[in-house]
Amino acid sequence: MPVRVTTFEVSFELTLLPAGANGFRLVIPLGVFKALGVGEEAELPLELVPDTGRTAPDIPPELGEVLRSVELAAACYEAQSVSLKRQIVSQVLEAKSEASRMHRARAAVSNLVRGR
Repeated sequence: MPVRVTTFEVSFELTLLPAGANGFRLVIPLGVFKALGVGEEAELPLELVPDTGRTAPDIPPELGEVLRSVELAAACYEAQSVSLKRQIVSQVLEAKSEASRMHRARAAVSNLVRGR
């Protein structure tokens, strides 16, 4: 789930990731701690607001076909951040031929399912 995070009057975009039943995990990049001038073990006061302006891109037909054909692929894709989904879709759509788009879609789904 895309969220806008504010701490010490600094705002940035992050993604709440699923973490088990009814739980979420927020991964804060090390660069944020450095920019705030605090150590990575610091406890930060956070304000989280859903970021409804960031939405996942439409899934191209080639990627949709591969996601439906590989067990767990759709769940793995849906668990990814909006920015990673944009990267995957962009890689698939940049290919000129349908065969290349299918090849890129298969490679992306394979990496997702293997956790890469």
